Amino acid sequence: MKKDSRIYSLLLVSVILLLLAVSLIWVQQTEINKMQHEQIIIKQRIDNATKALQTKDAELESYLIQYFINQGVEK
Repeated sequence: MKKDSRIYSLLLVSVILLLLAVSLIWVQQTEINKMQHEQIIIKQRIDNATKALQTKDAELESYLIQYFINQGVEK
């Protein structure tokens, strides 16, 4: 009877350790997925900011060209 109890206890401990390992892997994978999602969002924000700056640069360049053309005409 004592041997059966010991085997049952070892089996129970093994199952608990297995569940703990599985939950740890699940938590790590969840964190990795969350970080990857945040990286994608940050990259999209950087791309959007870059596009906006390029657009503003082009608008400013066009404005300055027009300004200097107009200044040249007035003189």
